[in-house]
Amino acid sequence: MVFDMAQLAISRHPAPAGELLRVDLPHAGTLTEVRIEEGVSRREGLFRAMDDMLANLEMPSADGSWCSVGLYNPLTHQIAFRAVPETEVYTDGSLLEIPLYGMPARLGDDVLHVGARALPRLVANVLSTRTALASHHC
Repeated sequence: MVFDMAQLAISRHPAPAGELLRVDLPHAGTLTEVRIEEGVSRREGLFRAMDDMLANLEMPSADGSWCSVGLYNPLTHQIAFRAVPETEVYTDGSLLEIPLYGMPARLGDDVLHVGARALPRLVANVLSTRTALASHHC
């Protein structure tokens, strides 16, 4: 399941020795909450929250099985799957229209199938992964 990062609501709440960063999908609830220590930048905090979603969040699929979550950044046209250091990034360089409740996707042979499109996998490194995950909300 792929979610558009532009549709996610990010909120920060005071917590002991830092803050709690919460990521919500409007009308669907909280996707993740991550404790961020004092002194951590907004960008790094957001990166940690998105990485936590990629590592831990699963959604039920149409057939009742559980599937991983991918995050689409509409500024870079990239979809990230899996947490660092196993992150995979997919794009064909074109804008995708992701519905509010996400879009089913299927991984196969270095290609991500989203709707009628097949997005090739990029050779990702930590910098491209951080760009794919964090540039939208920072």
